[in-house]
Amino acid sequence: MQFTLASIVAAALALAASAAPNKLLEVTKYAGKVNPGSYIVRLKDGADKAALFEDATLREGVTHDDWSVINGFAGVFDKATLNKLRGSDLVESIQEDGFVTIQATQ
Repeated sequence: MQFTLASIVAAALALAASAAPNKLLEVTKYAGKVNPGSYIVRLKDGADKAALFEDATLREGVTHDDWSVINGFAGVFDKATLNKLRGSDLVESIQEDGFVTIQATQ
């Protein structure tokens, strides 16, 4: 009886742990018009982009990654890829890629 009860408790704990959702980063919403499915991803200080891109599926949608100002990249990502990025320990933030316009009168 003790073995069976211990097995049930262990199985219940394992199930609860596997059912617990991973902490995913929130995607920062852009207030204006956005490019659907396009995001700007900022990596944590010291994070290696090459290490993140070892998962080739994360590299597929990248459109810009040669920035010197921030450690990050931009790209068009499907929901599954976006969620992988949201769950990565290397990612600092993700925001929607929006359009910026300038109006001037001369």
